Amino acid sequence: MREIFGIYGGIVALSIRSPSVEKKARELAIQTGRTMTQVIAEALDSTRKGQDEAQQRLHERLSALAEHCASLPDLDTRSTGLDRP
Repeated sequence: MREIFGIYGGIVALSIRSPSVEKKARELAIQTGRTMTQVIAEALDSTRKGQDEAQQRLHERLSALAEHCASLPDLDTRSTGLDRP
């Protein structure tokens, strides 16, 4: 996993500037007995996993579509001129 580094080479601290987001993170941390860092990390991991799964599903759908298109007969056999040297 890549780390984000500041201009001086250290890891950049996360600053939550939205009071409502901070409140949600704090409430969830209190409710679950975890730290805010753990709550935020789990939320980011979950979001990332969902994005990765969505990307995989899209890849599978596009691959299936490409295979289907490749299996169709070529009804237009005119030269495109691309095969010329």
